[in-house]
Amino acid sequence: MDEFSNNDRDIFIVRTRKMIDRGALMSRYSRTTELDIRNVYRKEFADSETRGEEFYRRVFLEYGDESVAELVTAQVAIQNVSNLCTWTMEEKRIGLSFLEKSSRYVEYQEGSRLYLEPSRSGLPEWSWKEYGAICDELFRLYRKVLSNAVSYYMEAYPMEGFSFPDADGNQKLFGSLKDEKKISSARKAYDRAVRARALDDARFCLPFSTLTNAGVSGNGRAFIDLIMKLNASGLPELRKVAEGLFTELKLELPNLIDNAVNRHGRETEAYSLARDSLDMSFSELSEVSGVKILKCDSESEALARMRIALQFLSSGTESTPDATGGGNEDVISYINRSSEIRQNRRQKPGRVFEIPEYLCAATCSLGTLRDFQRHRMMTVIKRPVNPLSGYILPESVHASQELMNDYRSTMERSKAFWRKLLPEAGAVKAQYAIPFAFYQKIVFKLNLRELTYFTELRSGSAAHFEIRKIAIQLLEELRKYQPNLSKIVRFVDAADYPLGRLGAEVRKEDRLSSLRKTPD
Repeated sequence: MDEFSNNDRDIFIVRTRKMIDRGALMSRYSRTTELDIRNVYRKEFADSETRGEEFYRRVFLEYGDESVAELVTAQVAIQNVSNLCTWTMEEKRIGLSFLEKSSRYVEYQEGSRLYLEPSRSGLPEWSWKEYGAICDELFRLYRKVLSNAVSYYMEAYPMEGFSFPDADGNQKLFGSLKDEKKISSARKAYDRAVRARALDDARFCLPFSTLTNAGVSGNGRAFIDLIMKLNASGLPELRKVAEGLFTELKLELPNLIDNAVNRHGRETEAYSLARDSLDMSFSELSEVSGVKILKCDSESEALARMRIALQFLSSGTESTPDATGGGNEDVISYINRSSEIRQNRRQKPGRVFEIPEYLCAATCSLGTLRDFQRHRMMTVIKRPVNPLSGYILPESVHASQELMNDYRSTMERSKAFWRKLLPEAGAVKAQYAIPFAFYQKIVFKLNLRELTYFTELRSGSAAHFEIRKIAIQLLEELRKYQPNLSKIVRFVDAADYPLGRLGAEVRKEDRLSSLRKTPD
């Protein structure tokens, strides 16, 4: 194979067979007088099978330069692990990218091995039978809720009440469509939107032990940290995953990955275990999903901070920006003009909007909390997952008294099991039996730029209904405290979408139908 995508241009892809060689070669940029790194490869690497490994061994042993570990990457598939495991992995915010099986769009079929085997969980052996029985019950309820939800949403929000594009490009109620292909596409889009909404309701029944798969892509330094984090979790399942990661990455990134298990790695694990085991009391309080701003600057103070930055940029270092005097009219004008030039949510506000910060609190179901976790510019502080703040009751479940009784009974049973487990298993291991429906309380910190991104993205029609509610509420909170600053947030969608995925499914079906061949 060619080691480089081209040999005569200044931009090229490094394609050496061994990933370790790619990182070692790239690191040579900092120490070579050669104008072309391809020449370095030909002189130092081409005739040496172990050149990359020797480089990393020398750098780590002689210099301790961990930054060079960021120059090598790997893509790892991790399968048949619990949601608790992927949740823990995805807390790593820097250096790793994750793509996980979506419980919003992928239906869990009937069958075995839908949840983590008790022998892999670290739970006391006396609890295994009851743990399995509760997980089986939750998956039985999952199937029941899913079936009921499909019927409920079709009846509550029939296809005839929605508009779809016709062949002439105009939006028309389903019953007014004339083109057969458009009628067929509308039916398919509607069915998928109903299925997605039903899966949203059914997902609340899944236990945290539900098995999933994940693809992880990242650099060597981040994988080292991930292995240490998993080893420090106190959970046998996660330690086993750490062992598997180390074994596989040892083949791809020899010498480099050893940092995950050396003396410093073990010291880091011990510290993390001690830090995370600090006593934390649990109190029971029934709550509903929502969000509020706990602490932020007054609007005048936030504007003054932005004014200091903007004045500095315009005046340079010759004059000191006035931190106390002067009004904020110029900053308000800047915010208004910045808002006006934004045409869609993908056009992010400038970095000066990272200056105002907000400490917030939210209560949401476990599934929605996982959406929070994906916002890497946000600092999320949480405690172990627990069932002490009540649980969400989906619309379709609420509509059936029999199903609602079954749902409540199963949730209370899982809560009682958690209480029984807690004294011996501890709060971390006891998380496995908690269904996604239970509310979790978090504190999170973010700046105005991230708040803009979060509220505009998560209020979109296709977003989960609970996080849509939270995104809309967060903007309302901002408007209460900082009405002028809130004007930068332009694209929050507060409309009601009973079948939130419908618009996206219509667009998807449009693209698919254009690719289908027309029969002769």
